[in-house]
Amino acid sequence: MPIQIQKMRSIMYITNLQTAIEFYESLGLSRQWQSETTQATAVGIGAHAIQLMLIKTPDDQQTEIHPQSISVTLESGIDELHARCLNAQPTNTGPIGDREYSMRDFSVMDHDGHMLIFGQSLCPKDNT
Repeated sequence: MPIQIQKMRSIMYITNLQTAIEFYESLGLSRQWQSETTQATAVGIGAHAIQLMLIKTPDDQQTEIHPQSISVTLESGIDELHARCLNAQPTNTGPIGDREYSMRDFSVMDHDGHMLIFGQSLCPKDNT
């Protein structure tokens, strides 16, 4: 029986939960669930098969933030998303451009240094 992936989650530790939620919602992602324990508060935020698990640990615990990079390929809408990112995070959004590896892409960094790279293929779909 083949393995079928339902959802991909990336776990990202963050320093300010509300700031992170507002940033990711400004990119078009939505809050899907939230869990609170005495150890941490976690929020799942995403769209389609992509979900980021944002974890805010209590302030009295010294959890070091290790920034991550996540690459997301879009079917369409790369220019609109770039404009949205410039609006949400103008100083941390890189320039959009057509790359030699057949992608139109750009990157944006959140408040904790996590980098998201959004790209869209420049190659037309094969209709065979």
